[in-house]
Amino acid sequence: MSLEVHIDGGPRVAVRGELDMATSPELTSALESLEKTEVQRVVVDLSKVTFIDSSAISALVRAKAALEARGAMLVIAPASRQVEMALRLCELDREFIRDAYSL
Repeated sequence: MSLEVHIDGGPRVAVRGELDMATSPELTSALESLEKTEVQRVVVDLSKVTFIDSSAISALVRAKAALEARGAMLVIAPASRQVEMALRLCELDREFIRDAYSL
């Protein structure tokens, strides 16, 4: 997995590869570091994710809740087909804000 965190023009976390039990702690760490800032919007780009498991989905749900608790939002930029299918199976596909123009 490759993970990039960009702050220029607003915080964005871009993930490539597999998000699973071994790699989701890195995603969690990146999201938690942004949760502690004063940003109002964090964009997570999952368009290059080839696999996602429940640990990574849980990391996204926790980050969303933490951001919303302080009045901010988590936005999922276009997600890969695999991510969309996993979110749909977990009945979370409508829980996340989507923004194709946030990249």
